[in-house]
Amino acid sequence: MAARGFTKDAPPAPTVTSCLAMSRGSGGAVAPAQRVVIFDFDQTIATTHVWQLLRGKKDPKLLGAVADCTLWGSDARLRDLQAMWGVLRRQNVGIHVVSHNWAPIVEAALRRGELLPDSVHGRETVKRKGPAVQQLLAALNVGAAQACFVDDDPSNVKDVSVSNPGIATILSPPTGLQTEHIQRLSGWASA
Repeated sequence: MAARGFTKDAPPAPTVTSCLAMSRGSGGAVAPAQRVVIFDFDQTIATTHVWQLLRGKKDPKLLGAVADCTLWGSDARLRDLQAMWGVLRRQNVGIHVVSHNWAPIVEAALRRGELLPDSVHGRETVKRKGPAVQQLLAALNVGAAQACFVDDDPSNVKDVSVSNPGIATILSPPTGLQTEHIQRLSGWASA
């Protein structure tokens, strides 16, 4: 897989918009998507708080010591996530991750699970999720009504809802997306 996340060495403090343009390699022009899903990573896609597990370190090599069952919960759950990813792709839904974890950690974990997003926005650029999602949607030229945000933290869900009126939201349990959430999201994508 070609790296589709952010350039770690981008000077000075890149924004979500500039990082998205860099990840696309498009010189700033990003093709509009019809609909997008924006996921949190820790305790949403992953079943644990990987940021805490790695004690805030941003070396992706540290993920090697983390068992798959710790990241994904089970092989069956990982297959469910991969199937949901496939549904989203077949429905031409853009997939993005906005996390308070380090982007290189999130990217490495997602590659390991064969869950390839269009972009990953980590703590290098994300301070609050509401404005970060707003900036991402503007860069993608997608209205909030055409987007769904998924996170385990109710305060992030509220922040995104307030900053992006009309966005659909799914509150994940802190053990990560479960079958009913995956089905709900797949249904939203197919609607």
